[in-house]
Amino acid sequence: MRKILEIIRKNFKILMRSKISAAIIVLGPLVLMLLVGAAFNTSNIYDIRIAAYSDSYTNLSNSIVDLLSDQQFKVTKIDNQDGCINSVRQAENHICVVFPSDLSVETEGEIQFYVDQSRINLIWVVIDAVSKKVSVKSEQISQELTQVLVDNIAQTKNVLGDKTSVLKDLTSNSADAETKLRTIGDGISEIDLSSNITDVKDLENISKELQAEFNSTGGNFKKLDDLLTTLKTQVSDIQSKIDSASNTLDSKAKEISDLKSTVSSNTLALKGVKDSVDSLVTGINAIQITDVESIVSPIKTKVEPVSTDKTHLSFLFPALLVLVIMFVSILLASTIVIKEKLSKASFRNYITPTSSLTFIFGTYLTNILIVIIQLVVLFAVIGLFFQKDVVNTLANASILLLIIATIFIFIGMIIGYAFNSEETSTLGSIAIGSIFLIFSNTILPIESIPETYRQIFQFNPFILSEGILKKIMIFKVPLLNLTTDLYILGGYILGLFVLLLIVERATQKAYLVRKFIVKFRKLKK
Repeated sequence: MRKILEIIRKNFKILMRSKISAAIIVLGPLVLMLLVGAAFNTSNIYDIRIAAYSDSYTNLSNSIVDLLSDQQFKVTKIDNQDGCINSVRQAENHICVVFPSDLSVETEGEIQFYVDQSRINLIWVVIDAVSKKVSVKSEQISQELTQVLVDNIAQTKNVLGDKTSVLKDLTSNSADAETKLRTIGDGISEIDLSSNITDVKDLENISKELQAEFNSTGGNFKKLDDLLTTLKTQVSDIQSKIDSASNTLDSKAKEISDLKSTVSSNTLALKGVKDSVDSLVTGINAIQITDVESIVSPIKTKVEPVSTDKTHLSFLFPALLVLVIMFVSILLASTIVIKEKLSKASFRNYITPTSSLTFIFGTYLTNILIVIIQLVVLFAVIGLFFQKDVVNTLANASILLLIIATIFIFIGMIIGYAFNSEETSTLGSIAIGSIFLIFSNTILPIESIPETYRQIFQFNPFILSEGILKKIMIFKVPLLNLTTDLYILGGYILGLFVLLLIVERATQKAYLVRKFIVKFRKLKK
C-alpha cells in the first residue's frame, strides 16, 4: 500500500512539474463548464429567421406574418418562391413560409413550410415554435367560426321561443274558431221556417162553394170565419219564426265577423312566424364554412424539405467529415510540432540557416498528406457501403476540404508551439476541439445561445466549415456562389498563419534563451 501511495505522489509531482499542465488539468474543465453554463443556460431559441412569400397577400396571411414577427422570430418577405427556398439552402433563413394566393378560410389553402432537414436538432424546434404561432391564429379563426354557429343557434332558440307563444295563441284561436263555426252551423240548422198552412186549398174550395151558396141562399159565413181565424194564427206563427230566424242570423253574422277578425289576426301572426323563419334560414345560409374539418382546423400546414436527400447519414455527413478533419488535424499537427520541439535535433534546427517558413511548410505538407489519405479512405468506405455518388461530392468539395484541413492544421501547429510538453499539447488540442464541437450545431443549435455569445461563436471554424460543406454536398450549391464563406475561411487561414509565425518565433527565442541560460549555469559552475 505504501508503494502505491509513493507512485501516486510521484505521478502528481510529474504533473505539477509543469505549471501549464497543472493549470489545464485543474482549470480546463472549470472553464469549459463555465462557458457551457453561460451559453446554454436557457430553454429558448433566439434569432430565428423566417422568409415569407405569397403571390397575393391577404388579411389572413398578413395577420399570420404579423403574429410571427416578435422578438423570437425575424420575418422577411421575399419576392419569389425560389428565392425564399434558396435562402434556407444558403442558411440565410431557418424556414421558408409559402402562403397560397388569396389565402382565406373559404379557399382552404395550405401553408407550406420549407425547412433544412439537415439541422435535425433545430428544425423540429423551429417548426414547433412556428406551428404554435400559426395554431394561435387557427384557434382564433376556429373560435370565430364556432361563434357564428353558436350565435345562429342562439338566435334560432330565441326566435322559436318567442314564436312558441304565438303558435299557442294560433292553436287556441283556431280551436275557438272551430267551436264557433260548429255553433254557427248548429244555430243555422235549428232555424225553423216550416208552416202548417195546409187548409189553404180547402179554404179556396170552400170559398167557391160559399160563394155559390151565398148566391143561392143569401150567405153563410161561419165556416169561412173559422178558416180565416185558423189562417191568421198560422201566419202569426210563421212571422214569429221569421223574426226568430232573423235574430239568429244577426247573431251568427256578428260571430262570423268576430271569426273574420280572428282569422285576420291569425294570418298576420302566421306571416310574422314565416318572416322569422325566413330570417333564420337566411342567417343559416349565410354561414359560409360548414365543413367540420375546416371549422376545427381552418389553417392547414405542410412541411416540405429543401433537399432531396432522405437518409440521416446524408444530413450528418458534413458534420462528421468536419469532426474527423478537425480532431485529426489538430491532434496530429500539435503532436508532430511538440515532438519536433522535444527532440534532440531541435536546437540544430533553430541555429541552421534554414528558414522557419520552410519548417512550417514542411510540417504543414506532412499533416495535409496524412489528412488526404484519411479522407480518401473515409470516402472510399462511405461510397462503397452507403452513398454511391460520394465520388462526385468529393470532386466538388476537394478544394474546400483542403482549406478546412489547413485551418485546423494551423490551429494544431499553434498549440504545438505554444506548449512545452506532449501531455499539455494533447490536452490543449482536445480542449480546443471540444470547445469547437460543443459550441457548434452538432450537439445543440447555436440559436439556443443568447445573442451576446452567439455573435462570437458564429465564427467558430467548425460551424463555418460545416455550413459551407452542407451547401455543396447536400444542396449542390456551386462553389462560385460561396465567395463570402470562402473569404471568411481565407481570412482564417491568413490570420492563423500570421499567428503561427509569431508563436513560432517566440518559441524559438524562448528555446534559445533557455539553452543559453542552461549553458551559462554550467560554465559558471
